[in-house]
Amino acid sequence: MTERPITTLLIASDFHLGLRRKANFTSESSGRRERRAREVLRQLYDQPADAMVCCGDFFDRSNNSEDTILDALEFAEFQYDRPLFILAGNHDIFQVADKKASLHVIEEIATSNRQPTQVLFDPTLIDIGLCRLYFLPHCLSQELFLEALDEAERAAPEQPAILFLHCTYNMAFEGTNTSLNLTRERAAQLLKTFRYIFIGHEHTPRTDFDGHLILVGSHYPTAFDNLTDKVHYHIHLPTMTVTRKIHWEAARHVYCGPADQAVAGYEFYDLEGEVDPKVPVRLFKEGALGVRTPVRLAVDRSEMLAGVTLERLPELIVRELAAHPNQLALWEELTCSTTSD
Repeated sequence: MTERPITTLLIASDFHLGLRRKANFTSESSGRRERRAREVLRQLYDQPADAMVCCGDFFDRSNNSEDTILDALEFAEFQYDRPLFILAGNHDIFQVADKKASLHVIEEIATSNRQPTQVLFDPTLIDIGLCRLYFLPHCLSQELFLEALDEAERAAPEQPAILFLHCTYNMAFEGTNTSLNLTRERAAQLLKTFRYIFIGHEHTPRTDFDGHLILVGSHYPTAFDNLTDKVHYHIHLPTMTVTRKIHWEAARHVYCGPADQAVAGYEFYDLEGEVDPKVPVRLFKEGALGVRTPVRLAVDRSEMLAGVTLERLPELIVRELAAHPNQLALWEELTCSTTSD
């Protein structure tokens, strides 16, 4: 496929370019989270490897702004003279057949400029010399997904092969027909044909079958439910050896503990105990990207003021700020105004 032989692969997933968050973020800190995510992605791209694979959800939405697409092109095309294989995930495509998305723009520009980037919208088998790579992108239904897995087994070569998917793995509950799921039993069958299975979609990394099935996880936290170590993988193809590397260590960037002991310097704060409303304001001012407080507003707004006393008012304010961090700036202005008066 390329003139330069490929002996090493770098595998990452779920970049979610263009992501914006509301819960536990302000509009400004959400933008900073996105910029930080792209910095980490650049560091990933600087890792030595002959080719790179994104296991899906290159974008956060199927349709993106021009700025987001231009930033994506920076990663996909113009800085690196090596193949990049992008598996289309559920966030990358419209859930309507034949409707084009932002990832199609990446594909078209790569083709017209004869760049080594390949976008995989359809099941594709690619021979890279030392092994073959089988890419199975997001399907429109579980039925189609299962049919595509059967075809992947039939198409698999005798030489070592690696399977790339974008789906949930061993989901304990029954989803909808559009919620793709690979069961553990089906994975065991597939691993008789494929040396490794790499899966995108779930944002927390984990492994199964002694490391032969790998859920890569997102390259950077997308929300508070995946504030875990972020990893990528290198495969040395001559020996088919996989190496796991941590590029974002949660312990260095996430504070978990009492609110009154939170100090500056972390990217994310998961606070415990009583939270003074001024604490999230201070943390955001000091550079925090996201701050989660333990109390959530559990009642409807119509019931919120029922039985309110002056003693309970601070509690309600904290709950409102926890549920709507975009109101932090307004709260700070009101507090300063009251203090100055």
